[in-house]
Amino acid sequence: MSRDVHEEKQHPGHVLLSWMNTLPLKQRAGLAHLFLMCTSRDLTPFFMEEEEALEAFQTHVLKKDMPVRMASNLIATGAVMDLVLGSLARRRGPEGMALSKLSNVVNMEGPMWSRTVTSWFHFREKSFSAAHIVQWFASEAKKEKGN
Repeated sequence: MSRDVHEEKQHPGHVLLSWMNTLPLKQRAGLAHLFLMCTSRDLTPFFMEEEEALEAFQTHVLKKDMPVRMASNLIATGAVMDLVLGSLARRRGPEGMALSKLSNVVNMEGPMWSRTVTSWFHFREKSFSAAHIVQWFASEAKKEKGN
């Protein structure tokens, strides 16, 4: 395995997308929609198809920029996902976390969302915390300094 491929896998955006890919397509698209609706400055995400929302989310988390800006973006992305998934869990409770009131998100069964919320917070702690992202940023900054 080449060094570039290994480093690419360590990018926190790729780590986040790997976690997202463990979810059913409708949940991935639903989370991408919710994230984009929470962070967009216009109404475009409200009218996106599943594929568009997933592509826009992927573009957002993998956007090339200065390492400090990429790290800031990823930390903010994690915080918004915490807000979205945490508020769903609190609002609906573990038995009824369906997104039925959101017109462009497919209704999902409560237990599936409950597993996703649990999985997200475990993932955040183990692989996508601010500390993990800052470690990645420090290694990127060292590489940039060396060039």
